[in-house]
Amino acid sequence: MTVFQTDCGKDSGNFVLLHSGDSNFTAEEYDVNADIDVYIPRYAPNALTENNVIGKVFSPGYVLLSHILELSHADPSTSRWTLEQGLERASKLDCGNTFMPFWGERLVWKEGKMLR
Repeated sequence: MTVFQTDCGKDSGNFVLLHSGDSNFTAEEYDVNADIDVYIPRYAPNALTENNVIGKVFSPGYVLLSHILELSHADPSTSRWTLEQGLERASKLDCGNTFMPFWGERLVWKEGKMLR
């Protein structure tokens, strides 16, 4: 498991992206040393474990829920969510700006905000 924290530098307004890799969402897995603009957690099969870190270890400006349709799994019972399950999960995460991007959707970071 690797957690990636990327500071995109001065030209981006010091935009910081955090991607959880295959974290199990336990606080000791995270060594966050900056304000997080966008956090991308992986699919978490157990109930709302993303909230073990969101709002507790760090409070991101935005959460982009990904890893929903892991193509190597056949159905929800083997870790492949339906779109409805992903949207339901996104609505329950401890960040008011949680989105579930879809294939081909363009997201732009401009002046400290995400434009969709």
